[in-house]
Amino acid sequence: MNNTQLVLPVHQRMAELYTINQLRQLTDEELTEMAMCLKINAKHCWEIAYYQNMAFMEHMVYNQDEWASDKDN
Repeated sequence: MNNTQLVLPVHQRMAELYTINQLRQLTDEELTEMAMCLKINAKHCWEIAYYQNMAFMEHMVYNQDEWASDKDN
């Protein structure tokens, strides 16, 4: 998987806010925006973990079926 596929606009905005925060304190509006970005990022990460777990379980089930059919032959 290409790493650029994982970068969402929300990640770019978080990077911008982080960089701004290195130069000065974030405004209340920017802090609110950062909190929103973090919430979206957390949701995105949980969704990726869910799909990775589903893919792993599918792989385990498929390999188990394949192993059983090979054993019978």
